[in-house]
Amino acid sequence: MSGNKKATQVNPMNQGSLRKVIPMAVLMTSLLCGLPAVHGSDSNGVEQKHMFVPKNGFVPDEQTAIAIAEAVLAPIYGKQVIEKQKPFNASLSADVWTVTGSLAREELGGVFLIQISRRTAKVIRVSHSK
Repeated sequence: MSGNKKATQVNPMNQGSLRKVIPMAVLMTSLLCGLPAVHGSDSNGVEQKHMFVPKNGFVPDEQTAIAIAEAVLAPIYGKQVIEKQKPFNASLSADVWTVTGSLAREELGGVFLIQISRRTAKVIRVSHSK
């Protein structure tokens, strides 16, 4: 008798499951395709969600530019090297802060230069002359 019986296969996706899955898939697809974007991109194409930028940028003044310069440059050149180049000079041109060190007249050597975006606080350039 067992030779005459046909094996029945169990389908995990029976009709009841399909009736639930298909409408959900259609709903999700329509929602994902129809929603407006709630984020944008910055000038470098990096996606930003709910990005707040202060009216005067993240580096609104000379003191902030110098503080950022010190924080970035100390680990690179050493705090003592940077401190010896005081007073620092900071100038703003085309939304970019340029901060440089200075040397006493009797000293030989170079000074650091760092450029920082006023709007985003991104470090654009770091160098040290000889």
